[in-house]
Amino acid sequence: PLDVLEDDPDAGWSRTGLAELMRSELAASAAVSVVGGSLKKARLAGAPPPTDDAGAVSVAAPLAERVVLARSVRVQDRLVLTARVLDTTSGQVVRTATVRGVPRDGLLDGIAELCRQLLPLWQGAAGAARRPASAATQSVAAYQAYTAALADLHRGGQDALARSVARLREATRIDPSFGQAYIALAMTQQTQRRWGYPHDDPAEAVRRAGALGT
Repeated sequence: PLDVLEDDPDAGWSRTGLAELMRSELAASAAVSVVGGSLKKARLAGAPPPTDDAGAVSVAAPLAERVVLARSVRVQDRLVLTARVLDTTSGQVVRTATVRGVPRDGLLDGIAELCRQLLPLWQGAAGAARRPASAATQSVAAYQAYTAALADLHRGGQDALARSVARLREATRIDPSFGQAYIALAMTQQTQRRWGYPHDDPAEAVRRAGALGT
């Protein structure tokens, strides 16, 4: 069994979403048994949040044989995604993966590539990770709303971000299986929060995207 934890306690919305999306992608490969809830169970038991590899291993060990520590770092307008797989028995790093230059609207592709790099660690997992079929949309109207929302997101400012949220909600209303739109919605809401603008909790959009990846 494997679990995924977020490596950076200050990672904003991805602290909730990156691990969840990676769990969904790895589970979709059918190459590994993915569990969840290690961190939640540890917190309920009063354990402090992990701040290093040893802490992450101690949190995951009761449920998983291995734990993936995932991190996203923003470099200008791109993301760098990294992951380390630790053996919970030895505490040793057994595999690492990195994907650089991930654009805002390409997060699901970046996560799929990150998981593809990790999968050869498991026997019979040499094939590529399955990209969630729900990442894209076949609806022209939903895609038009999505691209207009991205333009507003890159424009910035309170009014443009509010329009971006409205357009992304419209895109997901037209196509409720449009996973990439939920990711963009979460990122836009996180940007609103960072600038102190009125916003909804981005965790809900992250959960919707994660559910679509299963």
